Amino acid sequence: MTMAAGLAVAAALLWVYLRTRSAPRSTRFAWIGLILVGCAVGCFVAAPWLEARPVVERLGWGILAAATGLAHACAFNLVPLPHNRTRLRMILVPLGMWAGGAGSFAILTQHQHPWMDLVALALALPVAAAWACVPFLARAPTHVQMGATPVPALRFCCPRCGTVVDWGRGVWPCTDCGLFLKIDVPADAHSASSKPDDPAGAVHLHCPACHAPRIATRGRSVCAQCQATLSLHWNMHR
Repeated sequence: MTMAAGLAVAAALLWVYLRTRSAPRSTRFAWIGLILVGCAVGCFVAAPWLEARPVVERLGWGILAAATGLAHACAFNLVPLPHNRTRLRMILVPLGMWAGGAGSFAILTQHQHPWMDLVALALALPVAAAWACVPFLARAPTHVQMGATPVPALRFCCPRCGTVVDWGRGVWPCTDCGLFLKIDVPADAHSASSKPDDPAGAVHLHCPACHAPRIATRGRSVCAQCQATLSLHWNMHR
């Protein structure tokens, strides 16, 4: 395991953290992960000039293993899951973090405890299986079920927690934090537009009419491509 490989893994983890740190539910994990990645990079950069190079490089890899568990938590927290599968996060997020911790312990102790290797492998296998299933679980549906009635779906990030959710038109809750949104397509004639420069009152989505990417503000907004109207309403209670 060379320094170049360690820096490549660190760069991949850095990309994950920078992509997920803006979501409120992943911010703390992302900042902790960025600190760990910085420490690991410091180990790899300093190792060639130190007498104890193998020890320092092993320390860097141990830190990266723990950071990988946190990166899994940041990313899986935001994966769009069907309404009846959201409880998977309660199982798979801790499993990934425990797998990273067990892998870190195994690396730092130079695999002197074979049982710890088995623990890390047992924890990592279901996490790897879950990520293999993500393309199927996270497939964007055209409709979601409201009782026995299929409702047209619209996918975008929850304004409160940052999780990607498939919202149904009408009144619909976030699958994870429970924030209720009211979505009207076309827009309610009585909806007022919010300020375009208000970051807390805007979401990124694809237009339900022409599917072009756009920013929809809280209240009434118009697609620049097809002029279709959309209204979004929610209340942010702290």
